[in-house]
Amino acid sequence: MNESSPTPSSRPIPVLVIGVGNLLMGDDGLGVHAVHRMMTRPAPRGVVMMDAGTSMLAIQPDVMQADRLLVLDAVRIGSPPGALHRLDGNAVGPPRCPRSLHEYGVGHLLDGIPASQRPGTVAVLGLEPGRLTFSMTLSPEVACRLDGLVDAAWRTVYDWLPETRATSPRLRTALEKSA
Repeated sequence: MNESSPTPSSRPIPVLVIGVGNLLMGDDGLGVHAVHRMMTRPAPRGVVMMDAGTSMLAIQPDVMQADRLLVLDAVRIGSPPGALHRLDGNAVGPPRCPRSLHEYGVGHLLDGIPASQRPGTVAVLGLEPGRLTFSMTLSPEVACRLDGLVDAAWRTVYDWLPETRATSPRLRTALEKSA
């Protein structure tokens, strides 16, 4: 993560959380499921959550407005299904040349934004997928770890907004229980 980021709130969106993936392809839709679950709880002021689905290019203007970006996605690196991964999003490069707009990922998204307009801090949180085939449900290994991913995402959001964490005993207690 690039720690020379702008100070929090120097841009219109202090923290942007996006869920990405294809809901029709099993565990590939993990990020969308996770951000929808996060949206069921009230977000602190300054946190924007978006379902980006497979439309990574469509959210580029929003990403350019963010100080910090948290991407929720399936992260395939060869671990057992359901393993939690946290990656420095600025280190994620574009993979092979995409065959369609649906194959654009975080690396492509950031690569298309001039360095001076990128969020200062970018993190990718996700689970190792178990099934990436046509299905509208998550694999059992991933489904049972979805709450853990959502908890990790909330911890990241509150770590990025320490003033919010310190002033909300209910949230602090919930986060401590999930740690």
